[in-house]
Amino acid sequence: MILKEKIFSLYLLILLVLPSLAQVGFGLSSFAVGLSISLFLAVVVFFPYFKKIYLVRSGSSLVFISVLYLLFVYIVTSLFFIPDGVFEKNLLSTLLFFIQCLCCFLFATVLKGIDKGYVLGLVNLLCCFFLVIGLISLFYQPALFGFSEYHKSVFPFSEPSHYITTVGFLFAYSFFFGSNNISKVILILFLGCFSIAQPSMLGVILMIMIFIIYSAALSFFVNSLVLTLLVISTFFGYLYGYIDGDYFSSRLTFSIDTTNSTALVFLQGWENSFNVLKSSFFGLGFQNALFVVSGDFGERAFDVSGRYINKEGAFLASKLIVEFGYFGLLMVLFYVSIFLKEVLFLRRVVANKIRLEKHDNVYLLCSVIVVFFFLEMFVRGYGYYTPNVFLFISSLIFLKTLHFGRLHN
Repeated sequence: MILKEKIFSLYLLILLVLPSLAQVGFGLSSFAVGLSISLFLAVVVFFPYFKKIYLVRSGSSLVFISVLYLLFVYIVTSLFFIPDGVFEKNLLSTLLFFIQCLCCFLFATVLKGIDKGYVLGLVNLLCCFFLVIGLISLFYQPALFGFSEYHKSVFPFSEPSHYITTVGFLFAYSFFFGSNNISKVILILFLGCFSIAQPSMLGVILMIMIFIIYSAALSFFVNSLVLTLLVISTFFGYLYGYIDGDYFSSRLTFSIDTTNSTALVFLQGWENSFNVLKSSFFGLGFQNALFVVSGDFGERAFDVSGRYINKEGAFLASKLIVEFGYFGLLMVLFYVSIFLKEVLFLRRVVANKIRLEKHDNVYLLCSVIVVFFFLEMFVRGYGYYTPNVFLFISSLIFLKTLHFGRLHN
């Protein structure tokens, strides 16, 4: 492994863990500070690549149009809507978004120069590292750096949902392309045990997504057998108390009468999106989702918990629509289109219907990142400044820039 690959490996590890570690350690409300440090490190470490940054129409137009729209919305809302004291915060957030986009282009450029055969080994190594972390969390939660206040932490992540959304793409990639059958079984058993023991609905959704894609490589008999065993094991697990049925059923109760705050916040996100689209074409403005007027589900969540929870958006799609109106809706629909395209592509790859060489590992990694960004887009989001948002934008630039569409044919 040459020095460039070693530096890339270390940086990717820092990018994945630092935002959450900084949030908990400094008692912050978001990952912005930790991500800012990660972006600064990217500029320092990968500075020689600045002269190699390439901008092409397919990759850059989406980002630059989005940035121009953010500026437009920001200026308008700062004059007519933003309350006193918020202007400075939103200005800093806008500047951070610019820096993040620039670093995404830089990171995509670095990806182009990485030894493609090295990527598979890196992902497998990181997968093992985070798998061990997940196993340790089932038996021990450290009390250092403020993590004593998070009773379900998966150090260095504050909660199981952030652990799954951040490193889920590593588990998926390693399962699809970097492991033998025994390793695949071990990985799925870990995710199953983790999802039950924590418990974690996101872990279950991650396994469902992995199965949907990998089922293309299995025969009808094997798929039927897997589903049958899953139903039987779930039934007996619930019957004998190994599975917390109340936890999972409460999160799937999408009703105004539910007392589960997680389900209510999820429904609140869709309700706020719908209400904003009815009342405002442009939305509330960049980083202004906090000022959305709560609907029935928001008030119900307040009654249950005694406070307003995640008004800024329980998932990223809600935040985009509330803050950018119909333009945000178009961004969400754009993601849905590329999500479906990449899911079908990955199914063809795992089914060996597309011949790929080891130098295509970076393409596949970026495709997996785009697909499993679904978790943050539609299930559990943390705003614009997270490791997954950074990796998603970088992957999108990489795929478009290098004309990844040629592999889909």
